[in-house]
Amino acid sequence: MTIFRRRKKPVSLRLKLTLSLLFFGLLVAGAVGGTAWWMVMHQFRDAVREQAFNNFSHDVAGYVGRYGSWAAATQAQAFPDFVAEQHMHWPAPAARDIAKPAPRIGPPPFLFLLFDASGTVLLAPPGYRLGQTVDAQVRAQAKPLPIDAHTTFYALPIGEPNLSLQDETYLHFIRQALLLGLAVAAALAVLLGLLLSRRLVASLRELLAALGQMRPDGEMPQPLAVRSHDEIGQLALTFNRIARQLLQAHRDLQASHATICAQAEQLREQSLRDPLTGLHNRRYLAEAGQPAFALALRHQRPLCVLLADLDHFKEINDRYSHAIGDAVLTRVARLLQENIRSSDLLVRYGGEEFLAVLVDSNLAQARQHCEVLRQCIEQEPWQELAAGLSVTMSIGLCDDLGLGSLEAMFQAADRLLYQAKDLGRNRVEPALN
Repeated sequence: MTIFRRRKKPVSLRLKLTLSLLFFGLLVAGAVGGTAWWMVMHQFRDAVREQAFNNFSHDVAGYVGRYGSWAAATQAQAFPDFVAEQHMHWPAPAARDIAKPAPRIGPPPFLFLLFDASGTVLLAPPGYRLGQTVDAQVRAQAKPLPIDAHTTFYALPIGEPNLSLQDETYLHFIRQALLLGLAVAAALAVLLGLLLSRRLVASLRELLAALGQMRPDGEMPQPLAVRSHDEIGQLALTFNRIARQLLQAHRDLQASHATICAQAEQLREQSLRDPLTGLHNRRYLAEAGQPAFALALRHQRPLCVLLADLDHFKEINDRYSHAIGDAVLTRVARLLQENIRSSDLLVRYGGEEFLAVLVDSNLAQARQHCEVLRQCIEQEPWQELAAGLSVTMSIGLCDDLGLGSLEAMFQAADRLLYQAKDLGRNRVEPALN
């Protein structure tokens, strides 16, 4: 059983950037908010502790001052009762000494350990007992409470503060402000993510579109607009520069390819042509002759092979020089080319021999045409090249497709050429009836 799984839709880069900025924004805002909250609580506890210590010191000073000594005071009235009495009759704000701390509603924020200069506990919170002598470490942490010129007590807050309703309300507002700041930071992070991702993704989409416009033919894509000098702008500049370089490289490559093709064609043409006469050579005959033979054989069309040789050409070279011989070959090639159809194949077969494949020509038509060629060669004013110079040509013809190959027809035409030479030269074999 084949289970087809739905291909998941890829998450867009814009969404990834927005979520990443939101995450880091929340992370940074949380870190800042947490640090701020810790600092506020730390400072708040210190302030509450300091205020509680001031209140406690005033209460202790008033307690001892009323009764003359701590021992007399404890005999007359318990310290908590004295503190409650003092706070019940706290003066109005207009009449109160501004140097004294403000009254506090509710239980005191801290319990204090109170001991005298000898370390004897006078006021014992949980964990201590009256009359106990505290150790040096506790003494070192305590703060002095001057009672008068001769008496100094020492106090140390014990445990965590008991926050009042005012304190809780104050901290609630602080917490709400921090949460609001966190929400605003998150919203700003989302907005910033949307703006930055929109700009970045838009630039990347332009780059992808430009890359998609690049074609193998080297056409220059639309240049990217450079809107900034940051990395995105540098990317656009780099793309435009690379696109121009690729276009120029493509043009150079095309020009080089065209030059190579032209040179290759030139070399090929040179390899297929005789450098002296400009006619095609035997290599060209091997490429073009066989298709012509196959076409004639398939469609039962007439085809005739002509093999011509200049008479006594060696004597011309010996008597008039090889330069005159080359001039004769060049002129004969021109005369043959002028008197043979463009559809026929004409090559310099070798030395003073020329071969032609006459398509759509039977033996009678070929003999008549060869007779014209023979007379044209004979009647050419060769004296222009050298006094007393005359040139004639012997020709052998074969139209027998039944021989099975073009090479066999060449050999048959060669035999008829030698027959023409044996019969006196300057003739066509088979001869006209």
